[in-house]
Amino acid sequence: MKPKVLNTIDTRSELKKAVDAMKADLGAWLEHAQITAQITSSQYKILIKEGFTEQQAMEIITTQPSWRV
Repeated sequence: MKPKVLNTIDTRSELKKAVDAMKADLGAWLEHAQITAQITSSQYKILIKEGFTEQQAMEIITTQPSWRV
C-alpha cells in the first residue's frame, strides 16, 4: 500500500480553517479565562478569611481537585 500524499494546498486550506475557527472562539476563551480567574481569586480570599494562611490557601487552590474551576 502506498503512503498517502498530502496535497499542500489542501493542507493549507485545513490549517486556515482551523486558525479561523480558533480566532472565532477567541473571545469566548478569553471570557472563560477571566471568569475562572475571578472564581479562583474569590476562593483564595475566602480561605484566607476563614483562617488559612496564604501558603495554605494557595496549596488548597492549586492541589485540591474540589477547588479547581
